[in-house]
Amino acid sequence: MFSRVIGSFMYKPYEQRDFAKGKEELIKNYEPTVTFVVPCKNEDKSIYRTIASCVYVDYPQKKIEIIAINDGSTDNTLAEMNRAKEDFSHYDIKIINFKVNKGKRHGMEVGFKQATGEIVIQLDSDSFPLRDSVREIIKPFVDPRVGATVGHTDPDNSDVNVLTKMQNAYYFMSFRALKATESNFDMVFCCSGCFSAYRKDYVLPVLDKWLEEKFLGKVVTFGDDRALTNWIIRQGHKTVYVAEAKATTVVPESLKIFLKQQVRWKKDGS
Repeated sequence: MFSRVIGSFMYKPYEQRDFAKGKEELIKNYEPTVTFVVPCKNEDKSIYRTIASCVYVDYPQKKIEIIAINDGSTDNTLAEMNRAKEDFSHYDIKIINFKVNKGKRHGMEVGFKQATGEIVIQLDSDSFPLRDSVREIIKPFVDPRVGATVGHTDPDNSDVNVLTKMQNAYYFMSFRALKATESNFDMVFCCSGCFSAYRKDYVLPVLDKWLEEKFLGKVVTFGDDRALTNWIIRQGHKTVYVAEAKATTVVPESLKIFLKQQVRWKKDGS
């Protein structure tokens, strides 16, 4: 951990690194089409705000597509998705409804395959990108060697109690220390699902292999984000952390929910 903290001080925004010299104007004017892919199960309290945050980013409307996947929710998630689609009818919003739960991987897979954007932004259903986040998270893709990027995420509800304040520090270390250090080598090991971006053309060739991964003969249902990142690295592409691309996410406010989340994350390796 100490070496990661030291390494984080060497972090530079991608446009300030040697690669970007002489390409400032290209980076400034880079505006590929983007698709937000938002898998969701039982998040009726946050999914409307998540979709709204995608709408409100500082990016050309005609270059934004939003695909929300309802993964067999048993609450009002689908109704909230439809409400968002109606309220923001001037945006290209698609809703995919799984009548039964299939898992996050299947939601992501359908989203990637139906996405029309050159860059696919993966977003958790309780995460909210800030207004200038899209312009920041896409900058490294000017380099064709970059296959994926991950933004910086902070807790949205950090001031609720001691537990959420502790998670605020945890998130900062996870992103600004660990991922920042890994990014010095263009090899972030896990582009976290709360806010990350992928070059679609690099994902599609490995998507079926990623979906059908098995361990001891059983289909893997965890480790989605890390596994997909590893497939990008395995192809020889760079994965980069972008501290300037910011989002917030809802964190557990009770110890019971927090422990369940951490057990799930340790299985994921994220």
